[in-house]
Amino acid sequence: AAGRSVRVRPASVADGLSAPFCGENALAVLQRDRVESVLVSEAEIEAAFRFLYTRAKLACEPAAAVGVAAILAGKVTGPVAAVVSGGNVAPEITFAILAGK
Repeated sequence: AAGRSVRVRPASVADGLSAPFCGENALAVLQRDRVESVLVSEAEIEAAFRFLYTRAKLACEPAAAVGVAAILAGKVTGPVAAVVSGGNVAPEITFAILAGK
């Protein structure tokens, strides 16, 4: 929304997406292609992680559940595809999310 890269201190279970800023080249592509983004909550990420683990039988990183979180929360419409990747999640994080803690 600022139209430029802004440094932030991200804190999220989706730590794979926790870069402190957007690179200039990436920002230029996003602006050129008018890419829209949506915001999902930590609760929505964790719900999607649980859904993927229990229903789809996929053990992924919480960051990989973000796209599915947006879909399940009804924040994107139309034909969509979600890429779910990565299994680099600490067991204690997996257990905490699955237990709802």
